[in-house]
Amino acid sequence: MGFIANRINKKHKPINPKLGIVILALMVLGFLMLKYQQAQVYFAHTWVSGDYVYSQLATTLSQREKGLGGVEYLPNGEGMFFVFEQTAQHIIWMKDMKIPIDIIWFDKGKIVDIAPEAQPPSTQNEPLKQYIPRVDANAVLEVPAEFAGANDWKIGDRLKLEFIE
Repeated sequence: MGFIANRINKKHKPINPKLGIVILALMVLGFLMLKYQQAQVYFAHTWVSGDYVYSQLATTLSQREKGLGGVEYLPNGEGMFFVFEQTAQHIIWMKDMKIPIDIIWFDKGKIVDIAPEAQPPSTQNEPLKQYIPRVDANAVLEVPAEFAGANDWKIGDRLKLEFIE
């Protein structure tokens, strides 16, 4: 058995320490770049039927999963705009939500459905609430509860989005 172990050791040369450091540095750099991309936060000026909302954009999967979870106060005129790669019946869940919101689904720049006053779970043991649009959509806007109703938003109203650089 010692003979076999010696043969195996002779076949495998140790990694050059300089090469190991380069590989480790590339892995760390790749990880940092991925974290930076995930942490990038973008904003947009959003108008629905002429009413203005300053919106944080949720463009990555992790941003969409978190959404407004943990937010304890959302002023009128502010919201979060979700951008999806595909048109579908995108489900909005209330994970870690602390405040009620209006959920507005869009497709091709028009409102296609509204879930007014979506409520967060009342207890930690309550199952997560999920809101599903009646039709396919490619974007969602979340605003404070009653904001859509106070501004008389309805299906068919147009969206205008201007990205902030």
